[in-house]
Amino acid sequence: MPAGFPRGMPSNFVPEGLSPTFASLPASSPVLAIPSPVVHTMSRVDDTIYHSEPSEGPDVYEKMDAMNDQFLELRKELKTLRGKDLFGKFAAELCLVPNVKFPVKFKLPDFEKYKGNTCPLSHLVMYARKMSTQTDNDQLLIHYFQDSLSGAALRWDQFRVMSQKDKETFKEYAQRWRELAAQIVPPLEEKEMTNIFLKTLSLFCYERMISSAPSDFTEMVNMGMRLEEGVREGRLT
Repeated sequence: MPAGFPRGMPSNFVPEGLSPTFASLPASSPVLAIPSPVVHTMSRVDDTIYHSEPSEGPDVYEKMDAMNDQFLELRKELKTLRGKDLFGKFAAELCLVPNVKFPVKFKLPDFEKYKGNTCPLSHLVMYARKMSTQTDNDQLLIHYFQDSLSGAALRWDQFRVMSQKDKETFKEYAQRWRELAAQIVPPLEEKEMTNIFLKTLSLFCYERMISSAPSDFTEMVNMGMRLEEGVREGRLT
């Protein structure tokens, strides 16, 4: 044992003439592990490709012009067949009483329907009493009077306000009107029938018949058919 160290050499004792040796260790650097990215893939679906085509052919405008000319010609022919008032009817002309004013909170009373086989004066009295709160409103009274009729009485009211349809010939209209008039009880006299029928005609026929209107219904129908034929042939406008 070296002198001066009775209990042994200390752990860091280096004898003279000796130098400590150190083992060199390779330097290490920290390593960061980066996982590879996860990529989800899907099968590719190609979008639908629409191939556009011209919507208008080279002659589309010519066809439209031709159709418009045909429509105007057809409208002209219809107007010639039916007279000047074919396309001149307004809603006011089709209403029994136009521009009716209804009072606020007005409620139509229940009427006892008049069928035409009882006293008409009694029905008028009943109607006036039911509508006593509206005696100053003549338009309203006239407008709702048809709601108090039924059966033959209602048909009487209807055939007085009938009119010829757009595509209906004069003969067809006269037959339709005559069939409804035949349901009226008591039957109408011939002169009364022709007077009522005349008032249902268009302004074109009315103006040409009023001065020499026949008293026979069949003769009046023949006269109307001759007028219609004259318009069709262009002799009357």
